[in-house]
Amino acid sequence: MGLASVASCVALLLIPVAFPLDGKPHGEWLQFLGRFHSAIVHLPIGLILLVPLLEIAARVRPALREAAGVVLWLSVPACVGSTILGFLLAYGGGDSGVLVTRHMWGGIALTIAVSLCAVLRSGWAAGNARVVYPSLLAGVVVLLVWATHQGGSITHGDGYLTEHAPAGLQGLFRPREAVLADPGSFYAMQIQPIFDAKCVSCHGKSKEKGRLRLDSYDRLMRGGQDGAVVIAGDAEKSLLFHRVMLPASDKKFMPSDRKPPLTPREILMIKTWLDEGASPTAQASPIPAK
Repeated sequence: MGLASVASCVALLLIPVAFPLDGKPHGEWLQFLGRFHSAIVHLPIGLILLVPLLEIAARVRPALREAAGVVLWLSVPACVGSTILGFLLAYGGGDSGVLVTRHMWGGIALTIAVSLCAVLRSGWAAGNARVVYPSLLAGVVVLLVWATHQGGSITHGDGYLTEHAPAGLQGLFRPREAVLADPGSFYAMQIQPIFDAKCVSCHGKSKEKGRLRLDSYDRLMRGGQDGAVVIAGDAEKSLLFHRVMLPASDKKFMPSDRKPPLTPREILMIKTWLDEGASPTAQASPIPAK
């Protein structure tokens, strides 16, 4: 069991090196398998959190000590499986970005740490290295909290836990980036809010599908792996507009992953902005209500 754990940990370290997250999709079957990550990820979380509880309870009821060892060993394959499925999800779907990378390496580090705990526990139970195992187990819990927070931020957006923090504290949690667009412009007032609501969860700082970010004007104009997505003055030739106008059944339709599509009014606002030059500062005529 110990050799298998070592081999699994070595493989987990090598997989991201051999298959780096390049922001490009790599097959629907990888995404199909990877999506089971969300179904099993709570299993290792529950097992890991159960171990210290059993170890503490075993001081009163020694019979629970053996159960703690069994649960710890079960958490090793659970961590390995969850981490592999998570990687398949990111690699297959072309996900990349700061939070995706942190979550991936957090999962790998957690798996290695849990495996070390399982190996060292037998010595601790025999009366050797009395401090090493408890210290490492405490570190595992801390690492678990950090890694799962990264995963939650990918799902709900960066800063999900702190977005409603008191105004005086928000600067500590979410330092503001330089604003390149005029705050009073049509882009800032009408277009960026659409991107924030419908697009940034997949095309933002935390997750860069297709190496495209829509969380700022500067990032939008850089384009992604398919090149420029905005052709100033011509919405029909802009990839951004083309993707939101595709049928919902099309694989390249945006927003993807069954997220709420843009409303006709939102599409009209984007088209108007693109046709008028895609400026970060210009005002525009109000869009008539429908």
